[in-house]
Amino acid sequence: MNSNLRLGDERWASWKVLLPLFKGAKILVAGGDVWLINSLARSYETIDCLFNNYNERNVDIKKSVDTHLRNRIRRFPAIEQCAHHYDVIILADGQKTTQYSFQHIASLLKKDGLLIHIGISNKPPRNKWFHRIGHYNCQYYAALPALAPRIFFPLYPKKFRQKCFLFHRPGSQKARLGLKLLEVMSRFGLTALLRQHGVIIAGQEELKDRNDTLCSWLGDALSQKIENVAVYCGSDLSRRKITLLAEAQNQGRVTELVVKIADTLEGAAAIRQESEALQALEGARLFCEVPRLLLKDTWEGHAVQVQSALPLSSGPQIPELTINHLNLLADLSRLDMQKIALRETPAWKTIEMAWKANEFEKWPSPAQKLLESLLSEETGNVQVVCHRIHGDFAPWNIRVKKGKLYVFDWEESIPNGLSFSDAFHFIYRQASLVGPWPGGEVMWELLEKKFSQLAEMAEYSSVYENILPALMILEYLKRPHSHLVELMSVFLGKSYVHTS
Repeated sequence: MNSNLRLGDERWASWKVLLPLFKGAKILVAGGDVWLINSLARSYETIDCLFNNYNERNVDIKKSVDTHLRNRIRRFPAIEQCAHHYDVIILADGQKTTQYSFQHIASLLKKDGLLIHIGISNKPPRNKWFHRIGHYNCQYYAALPALAPRIFFPLYPKKFRQKCFLFHRPGSQKARLGLKLLEVMSRFGLTALLRQHGVIIAGQEELKDRNDTLCSWLGDALSQKIENVAVYCGSDLSRRKITLLAEAQNQGRVTELVVKIADTLEGAAAIRQESEALQALEGARLFCEVPRLLLKDTWEGHAVQVQSALPLSSGPQIPELTINHLNLLADLSRLDMQKIALRETPAWKTIEMAWKANEFEKWPSPAQKLLESLLSEETGNVQVVCHRIHGDFAPWNIRVKKGKLYVFDWEESIPNGLSFSDAFHFIYRQASLVGPWPGGEVMWELLEKKFSQLAEMAEYSSVYENILPALMILEYLKRPHSHLVELMSVFLGKSYVHTS
């Protein structure tokens, strides 16, 4: 495998949701690394692995996959040991393909099986390989970014390809400029860079015409034919979802849908949580538009959700918490609003649980002091305002078109979140993850200003001294960073917290 692909993670295999999946499906992987085998084993009951380079890395690969998936993997050092008549064969050895002939590998494939080629430049002449075995339907999927793929989309048709550039907007300016350059090149038919580390799916019929895929199941469930699909997976956490932009057709009318599918229990829980949030938001008067929940179901053991697609905007991300954002947060604060003791909130209970698990022993001093105060009986009894929150309110989860906000990714939304949660999340994540970081003092002044504005608009107390420590510690639990420690130090220096 190409050396650049050895350090991948399971996001690199999210294209697997395009493949046939049914009970008893037989799949063979020639080559491949842990990230690929792990991902496939989450969906398929049995994975046959053929390693042509029988070295230490490949010998230990079964030991490296998740413990609960190991019994799904069968390893073969020689092609003669493999079974015949596979439904799917994946060639994952990059430039070398395999030490065995292409025809030899292909002879193990069922007549209606699919042959997948990944991890190479995927030049058009490779079509000849597939044509020789009768696989005339070769579908090329671009992979972006090339060295760490997060999104896969078909190179054709061109109109859908161009639309896919708007499906995901990266946070950094450098990445956005690179994506814009690729979009312009693609507009003029220059797609060579899109093929790098892409995926070829070859078969005797087109994927959209098969009846054993997620897309065919969706078509039946929605009474629409799924014509084109892009696949995106932005997180490598266990709570991740694989998200699809699907173009569907019904009686000549084309509609766009967003489909989310989970291959982990945690991801399934996130899908259920978002479905509940979208149902709760339906009919609510908000200063934005949110997706409509169209379907929640299970396909071959995977939780699936279908939403209406929000408009794809080519406009820039808005890095600042504007008056429009604050209007939206004020509207959200009126949903499920209640006043309860801080110790009864999900946030406080999460922190207490982590404290009991001794996750704070090696934390820096500012975090320790903040935690000591937060978990005191006096602070725990303080009454705080809770209400419906988005949970991951950040510029990259918000599209802006003609001044209107379109907000998606509600899987972290809860009805009893701490007030100011979304405002803090937006301001801190933008400054810390995207930058530039302005320093703890400037951040503190910005938080004070925006919190005061929000409190006035939402018509609740602007006292946030007992809430902000919880927000900072929750963030530190997810992503420890020196920026947070700096902000904690500034907060402690304001004499809001007194420790014994």
